[in-house]
Amino acid sequence: MDLSTTIIGVALLAICLVPLVLAHNKKKKKQQQLLKALTGLAESYSCKITQHDLWQNTAIGIDENAKCVFFVKNTDGANSLQKVHLAAINDAYSNGDPDPVASEKLELLMVHAGGKEFDIALEFYNPEVSMQINDEWILLKKWQGILQEAIRK
Repeated sequence: MDLSTTIIGVALLAICLVPLVLAHNKKKKKQQQLLKALTGLAESYSCKITQHDLWQNTAIGIDENAKCVFFVKNTDGANSLQKVHLAAINDAYSNGDPDPVASEKLELLMVHAGGKEFDIALEFYNPEVSMQINDEWILLKKWQGILQEAIRK
């Protein structure tokens, strides 16, 4: 009786744990691909990522020595890649509201120094893609501070 109960318990535990392990491995693999795309983009410009963050299908990184920001967003299997040289940027600020009901988008906007070019918007959250804001607002404020510090140097 004890052996059969133990076998049933182990089988139920395995049935519950296998999907969780598979989901975790899939998420980790997706994050590794994003990080690889981010570092590949930086290396194509002879830069090296010194600080980065990954969330959902998005990655952002900075080369503090070269003053370049790299942004990768994966939508429908295709990567959208952006590189911004901070020497041409005058300021960085956040656009949007942390309340998901009121927020249309959460973006990090960078204003060009000369004003001749359009502002650059890095999209941290879009309600059409994701229904729930997780850590995007915190990351947006963090990267706003990182970029403002890098611009001042």
